Parts: sequence; structure tokens; C-alpha cells
Amino acid sequence: MRVIQFIEDGQLCVGVVAGDDEIEVSSAREGVYGLALQAAREGVPLEALIRSLASDRRVRYQALVDERRLLPPVTHPDAARMLISGTGLTHLAAPRRAMPCTPSCRKTPT
Repeated sequence: MRVIQFIEDGQLCVGVVAGDDEIEVSSAREGVYGLALQAAREGVPLEALIRSLASDRRVRYQALVDERRLLPPVTHPDAARMLISGTGLTHLAAPRRAMPCTPSCRKTPT
């Protein structure tokens, strides 16, 4: 399940990518963070909660991009409390190239 957040009519919306250019719009208005909290409180999987809030409405993914309405996958009501980071390392060889070896690490253990 690919879940996205976007702005529509000034409100935070959640959608599920349903195809190459189609988003199923959820009736939820509290964003992915709010839905995760709700799922935890109710003891249900996040995916099941999102599916239960699905509507018949669809929007085009490319339209969200073109209109600059697409948001990060998760946001927090207090931006100072949210940090999303990644290593940028996408495969096993990447760490070896990204972190140069010093002369001491080239020595073979005896």
C-alpha cells in the first residue's frame, strides 16, 4: 500500500496510490500521523484503518505534483517534533563507496 498526503481545499488529505496516475482519496482529515495514532489506540493495522476510510473519490497523481499539493508521506502537527532521515544507501555496495576506507581498515586481521 502506497499512502500519500496532499492538500485539497486547504485541508490535509490522505490517499492511496491505486494506479499509475490515480489516487483513492480517504475520508480521513487528520493525516497519516493522526491515522497511525488512531490505529494504535484502536488496536487495528494502519492499512485496515485506511482501507475502511476509503471513498469513491479519485484524483490524478500528476495533478497533485503539477499543482504542488503533494506533501511528505508523514507530517506532525508540531514540525519541531518530526525528523525524517535516510542514509541514501540503497544497496549493499553503497556503504563501501560512500565511506572511504582509511589505511588502518585496509589491514587484514591476523
